[in-house]
Amino acid sequence: MQPIQPTAEVSEKPRLALYAAVIVGGWLMVWLFLAGQALVQASSRGAAINWVNIYWISAPETLVNLVLTPLVLMFAHRFPFRRNALTHAVTPHVCAAFLFGLVHVVASYSWCECVTAARSIKGLGKFVLAQAPYQLPSYIVTYASLVLLWNLWISYARARAHEVRIATMVTEIATLESTLATAKFAALSAQLRPHFLFNALNSIAVLIQTQPPAAHQMLIKLSALLRSALRPNDANIELIEEIQFTRDYLDVERIRFQDRLSIDFHIDSESNAIPVPAFILQPLAENAIKHGVERMTGPCNVRIDAHISGDYLELSVSNTTQPKSTASNGLGIAIANTRERLLRTYGANAKLEMSVVNSVFRVVIMIPITKVTK
Repeated sequence: MQPIQPTAEVSEKPRLALYAAVIVGGWLMVWLFLAGQALVQASSRGAAINWVNIYWISAPETLVNLVLTPLVLMFAHRFPFRRNALTHAVTPHVCAAFLFGLVHVVASYSWCECVTAARSIKGLGKFVLAQAPYQLPSYIVTYASLVLLWNLWISYARARAHEVRIATMVTEIATLESTLATAKFAALSAQLRPHFLFNALNSIAVLIQTQPPAAHQMLIKLSALLRSALRPNDANIELIEEIQFTRDYLDVERIRFQDRLSIDFHIDSESNAIPVPAFILQPLAENAIKHGVERMTGPCNVRIDAHISGDYLELSVSNTTQPKSTASNGLGIAIANTRERLLRTYGANAKLEMSVVNSVFRVVIMIPITKVTK
């Protein structure tokens, strides 16, 4: 997976083609609307309707708006209204609004007086002074509307860009968490598996000298055990597979400890096909060997039970222990890692409990049957 890269600032300007199309299309619609309104007014007064003249007279305002709108939007982009810089933006926009209106007034005079009526431009000053009080307010409102629409667009674009950034970050964080969980499971396996492997190899080295047939049998069991151990330990497998893997492990240990270790399996056949996290029982069986058989001088029994209890699959690993032992005596890395795996896989739906009764240390796992996740 690619590392998270810093998100570049999203451009606040719309794409040029869309930008131009909206401006041209918008002002053409305004031009047609105003010209149509003039036609309706002329018709209501009973005046003669000159279609060409009406559209021709209203053309300069549209042309000026087409020219000035990009300049107004660039100016609005240059001086945005922000909470911490309102005074910085107000003065330039007030001046620009008046200039916008004056350009419209001058353009209107020039078009009507010089082009349409073919008159002199000498009366421009008087025209501006006379018409400015009446026409400037409407043009200032037009300018303010353009700036408002631009700022609304910018706010929307920023909000959308922020949503995209948040969604991307959430996705990448989820991917990182999944990768981290997988890596942690792999690390736990790497930490647990070498213990029994080294012990088994040491036992084989001793048995080769004293009991070659037993060493040969142990090698066969160890080979089957290692093939099973190569599967991904973050996958769910059927309980019967996990039981077989744990049985192979305990068979290797039984050859190692001989008469000191006895093993019992009590597996409800109805639970065989229930999916469980791979490598969930073997660490507990290893914990039973480490804190049971290895610490006792006499025989030790390791028992594994599995049955359905309501909506849960109940798994237990128990071993005889020394008198006066407590549950804390059986705590090891296997218990801590198993508890963490259950928490990561099932959340609060799974349980792990320990107890010591009559010199028997017992670990019980309760796995929800209907809420299995990988």
